[in-house]
Amino acid sequence: MLNLFLVNKVRSFKNEPIIQDTGAEVALDLNRYYHKQNISGAQLNNGIKIDTGILVKDINNASVSLRSLIGKGTKLIIRNNEDGCGLCIEHELTLIKKFEEKIGKENIILVTTHNNVRKLKVFKEKNNINLDVYVCPTLELPYEKISKKPFLFLMDSSFVTSNFFIPELSESTISETYYSNIIDRYFTEKQ
Repeated sequence: MLNLFLVNKVRSFKNEPIIQDTGAEVALDLNRYYHKQNISGAQLNNGIKIDTGILVKDINNASVSLRSLIGKGTKLIIRNNEDGCGLCIEHELTLIKKFEEKIGKENIILVTTHNNVRKLKVFKEKNNINLDVYVCPTLELPYEKISKKPFLFLMDSSFVTSNFFIPELSESTISETYYSNIIDRYFTEKQ
């Protein structure tokens, strides 16, 4: 803000018109930052082989192997950090409900870091989640080490991550495009 003030003062001394900031430049800078983060995230997190022996806990505190949840098909993994952006995950879960039928409820796995089942149940009820939700402290993806924001990726029985995506609360249309694209490529039966 101070830099903008100084730039405008310098321009006024040169008898140039002062440009009023309408917020468009700020929005453009934020969009650039968001896209840069998504590209970096994809580059760092696509193609990562996840440990096939990872165990997750279900809503009843029972241990389940991630391998059994993945099975043979492609799954959309939604990763949430309990300490991350609550509004971000709430917003994304609302968007996912619009695409849930086309993706297939059985093809969506929500994995969070909640440290106990009671908190997990509250999270599930608060967000009206009708998907199965699991707890796992870490999937050992690089992005988990640098951010607590929710993220998504696809995984199949190879346990290699693909289509890594970081949703942005203010960019719903990009999330919707992401879902439409993965549905067309991975969740629509080819004839």
